Amino acid sequence: MHGVHEVAGSNPVSPTNMTKIKIDRILSKLFEIIVFFKGLEGVFEILGGALLVYSAKTDKLVQFILKITEHELTQDPNDFLANKLVEIVQSINPGISFGMVYLLAHGLIKTFLSVMLLKRKLWAYPLAIYTWFTLAILLLFKFFSGWNPLYLLLAFFDLATGILTIIDYKKLETELICKKEMN
Repeated sequence: MHGVHEVAGSNPVSPTNMTKIKIDRILSKLFEIIVFFKGLEGVFEILGGALLVYSAKTDKLVQFILKITEHELTQDPNDFLANKLVEIVQSINPGISFGMVYLLAHGLIKTFLSVMLLKRKLWAYPLAIYTWFTLAILLLFKFFSGWNPLYLLLAFFDLATGILTIIDYKKLETELICKKEMN
């Protein structure tokens, strides 16, 4: 049996098929890792949105920043970092409800979809694919309107997640079909 390996009993598998199996395993693991981080990103967006809601309602964030920069600005009124931090925090509009809602909704959707994908819920795949590609397109629009490389990086991450979700979706569908045929 030159060029053929035995795997799990008596089923011969060619080196080409072994390579495909290894690539499939790598893609599956990469999918799980990326979806996990996508969910973690969603959790951070939820926390950021909640922080904005909290700071907008109570003005605690502005008070906190003023308190921690007070000593530095007393010693050096021209301190660039302290002044910039105070300026940024004071420029936050308490009525930034769109940003709050966006972060909270975006974070909830990403976290929910990530959990459902990691649980391998078949119905979640098409919704996740649509979501990841839509977000990538929106980020590409933002990139081309402002040329911020962060938008390009995030768009790439969403595109990669979408592609890996498609691959995993096809694999899951095939597994379910095979299980049905075996029963």
